[in-house]
This record gives sequence, structure tokens and C-alpha cells, in this order.
Amino acid sequence: MILELRPDLSSDRAAELERLTGGRLVVFHGRSLLICGTAEGGRQLPEGEDIGEVIDFPEDWPLASLAVRPEKTVIEVGEDLRIGDGSTLLIAGPCAAESEGQLRASAAFLVSRGIRLFRAGLFKPRTSAYSFPGLEFDGLELLASIRRDYDLKLITEVYDTSHFDAVEEIADVIQVGSKAMFNLALLRRCGRSPRPILLKRFFSASTREWLQAADVILSAGNPNVILGERGIRTFENRSRFVFDLNSAVYIRENSHLPLLLDPSHAIGRASGVRALARAAAAFGADAIMVEVHPEVDQARCDRAQALDHRAFAALQDEVGDVCQAVGRKLV
Repeated sequence: MILELRPDLSSDRAAELERLTGGRLVVFHGRSLLICGTAEGGRQLPEGEDIGEVIDFPEDWPLASLAVRPEKTVIEVGEDLRIGDGSTLLIAGPCAAESEGQLRASAAFLVSRGIRLFRAGLFKPRTSAYSFPGLEFDGLELLASIRRDYDLKLITEVYDTSHFDAVEEIADVIQVGSKAMFNLALLRRCGRSPRPILLKRFFSASTREWLQAADVILSAGNPNVILGERGIRTFENRSRFVFDLNSAVYIRENSHLPLLLDPSHAIGRASGVRALARAAAAFGADAIMVEVHPEVDQARCDRAQALDHRAFAALQDEVGDVCQAVGRKLV
């Protein structure tokens, strides 16, 4: 149960209602919402002039739902780039920033193809102790120079709060990778950030858990969350993960948040990325993110799924054709 409080209600009265109901008061898109859950301990929900709309929503992720916000959220990345406005944004770049030469070759090529949001990771939560963990703090200025010199927007990853402030200074969008989806301290820090947050689904998380994680960020004050589907783990072992378009449909029907689809991580091999990207475009994804590397055989992270420049150009053309066929614009 969600109670919308009167806009001019005093902070003392709002705190009293919060105490009486055992709920939590949040401000979301300018609305003061008292999220009560159920009336615990036999306590009655308040009525009267202090209460405006009463929203009955049985799930525990109300802020991400259409019940609270029926209009779709459009997220601005800078002044002239939007996610969720009815177009499909293509995001590309290497999995990890490895060197200045690699980043500049990637950026120059992608800019020539009209890409405006560049992905590259510095802090990589690798499963193996022997895998390349990224350049970490040593790469911050390098990535900032790529953003500046090529006039690109930048999306890069965080996996805990130890480096959040440093990444926040250079990133236009902050990515919470799948392995960090349950890091509550990180999610709350994301909620205090002015940057849009890409929340990637943990590969063993249910759709409900994914939306609950989004509500942690939303309830902490940041309304700009993008949901990222990157494949889930099932019994199937012929691909890295399974591209869960079923959950994507559920998100589209029940949440106002923009949805990004990541075919690179889902299938885990370059030969299948183009086919899944076409499927994502046909679905009507708000954004599609793929991994591209100037020298695939030298990539230090996720080499098997990275596209070379020729394959990316073909993907971009194909995705553009599919977007046009379904009445969307590829950006």
C-alpha cells in the first residue's frame, strides 16, 4: 500500500505518519509517498485530508512500477542524448580499458560510426584471481581524456563504494555490474548520485529481485535507473548465458524504467552477437550495448564475445534496418 501525502504537509506530520504506519517516506518525481506495505501489528492506515491518492500495489518494488509512475521515464545523458524516448541507443566499446592505444583506436572508429555513448571498464570484478582486473585508478585520467578528446559520453562500471566517487567524476552513466546487484551499500550510494545508473541483472537473480534492487536506488533519491538484461544462468551450456526476453517483456509491461539489452554477455561468443542484437532491436530495446575491440585476438577481457570493427559495422547496419522496420530510430 502506498499513500501519497499532501504536498504542503509539514515535515513533523509526515514523520508522525511514518511512525504510525511503520512505513517509509520517500520523495519520488516530486511526490511524497508513504510506502506502508501492510498495516503491521493491527495498526490502521491513516485517512483524511493528509492523504491524497491511495495506491494498492502488492509487490515490494513500487517505485519501479507503473502503479506509481504510469508514464515512461526518459533519462537524459548530458544535454542532447536520451534513453527511453522511443528511440534505440547503440552503446559500444571494449569490455575493459587496456591501454591508451586501444582506447583511442576504439574511440576513433566508433565516433566515425556515429556512436555517442562509449563503454569501457576500469574496475572489473573478475571471477578468476588470474584474470585482468582492469586498470583501476591508474586508468581514470586516461578514460577522462578519451571522453574529452573524442566528445563522447562515457559509461563505466563500479563494483563497490571504494572507487565510486572517482568514477562518478568522469562517468556520464555509472554501471552496476551483475555481480554487484546485491551490494546494498553500493545501491544506496547510487541513490545519492546525480548520474544515471545502469543496473545490470545478476545472472541468477529473479525479475523480482532485479526490480527490488532498482527500488533501493530509486528510494534513496536517484530516479534515473536503466535496467540492463545481460542473460541468466540456466541448465543450458551451449552459450554463456540465456538471453531472457521473457523477463524483458515483463519489464516492458510493468515498469516505467528504460530497458537495455546486452547480447554480448548473454551469448558469450562473437558469432551470435549480431543475431541477438537484431532480436533486441525487433523487441524495441531502449538501448543495446555491445563489446567491440580493435584487436580482438589481443583483448584481455571477454575476448570470445568481442566484435572486431568490421563485424560491428555490419551489426550497426543490420540493427538500423530492424529498428526502421519496427518504427524506431537507431541513435
